[in-house]
Amino acid sequence: MKKERLLINYIYCHPVGHVVEALKHAKGYKSANKNLDVYLLLNARSAWELVKGCPWIKKAYAVDPYEVRKKKENASSLKKVPKLWDYVITDNRAPKYSGPDDGWEILRCYEVTKDYFKARKGKGFTYTSKDPSAQILPCNPNSHIDIQIPAKALKFAERYRHSGLKITILPAGSGKPGRYPSIESWENIIKTFNKEFPDTKIYITGFNKISKKTRTRAYTLDQIKNLVNKFDNVVNCYNIGLWNQLALIKNSDILVSPHTGFSFLAQTVGTPWLAISGWWWPEYILNDVKFYSALPDCKLYPCNPGSPCDDKINAGKKADCMSDETIKKRISEIMKGAKLLMDKKFTYKKALSIHLKKVKPFLKSGKLGFLDGVKNL
Repeated sequence: MKKERLLINYIYCHPVGHVVEALKHAKGYKSANKNLDVYLLLNARSAWELVKGCPWIKKAYAVDPYEVRKKKENASSLKKVPKLWDYVITDNRAPKYSGPDDGWEILRCYEVTKDYFKARKGKGFTYTSKDPSAQILPCNPNSHIDIQIPAKALKFAERYRHSGLKITILPAGSGKPGRYPSIESWENIIKTFNKEFPDTKIYITGFNKISKKTRTRAYTLDQIKNLVNKFDNVVNCYNIGLWNQLALIKNSDILVSPHTGFSFLAQTVGTPWLAISGWWWPEYILNDVKFYSALPDCKLYPCNPGSPCDDKINAGKKADCMSDETIKKRISEIMKGAKLLMDKKFTYKKALSIHLKKVKPFLKSGKLGFLDGVKNL
């Protein structure tokens, strides 16, 4: 029987976490429709090459929303994509999105692509449990994914072998510095890790190079080097490349980081994530791998754009939840999370139960997304 073809139009903001969303959506449709080949349309400025490690996706196309906004149907990146499909499913946020991170480009790109692509059997939007009857295809929401890392990258990561505990730290993401702990805070966190967990090797990773796709912009490379040089057990793993970073994380016992899109990759390679939560969004992409969110003690969390802390971040200051004083008070909670994640008896089911209890107020306010299909929600 000839397979049907589905195009998922997921041209959204470029941070890596949104690519992970797309990969999980694709797995959900593929696993629920055996006679279906799934194709993915992604923002060319995102880490779309991750699709190479996802065998449930037939092929991915990288489309530049800036080019589409300017040239519309004549954009070269768009013209490489076939126009006719059996089904076309679009990210359900696209028709109304005009926020930060390529906002207007994404909205204009949707206005072009909604008519550009034709579907023999139906067009629709990505699955949402609020109205499952409106879906044009069955979907297994929150499907588990395992990104397959190239052998070359796995071999590269072997150089970081260690018989004791291995912790990878991603100190920041691509947002403004006020969203993340300071170098001084990370120094205090590392000191506590070394005290609580002897024989630990810590790997600091990130991208300091300016890229259209991703970078860690809160610190200079000299600041990272100075931090690494203060400890005998800390290794500088900056700028080692996307796949090598992912292999490093896979070989680690836990990933420790603030909320960043890149950090969501940890669970896709089976590594528990210890998140130092803060500012806009709580952690929400769950992949049957245990995790722990050290939440801030703040009534406004998760705050929205335009909040008092957002004003501070825009003014070059730290959000309250990321100040040195606040992080110092949260270190005991961070260590509690680390100990739980290192406990073999601490399962994903227990982690999810704890997380849902802590974020229950956010669920009521509609601030937590992408939890479709999670049991006991």
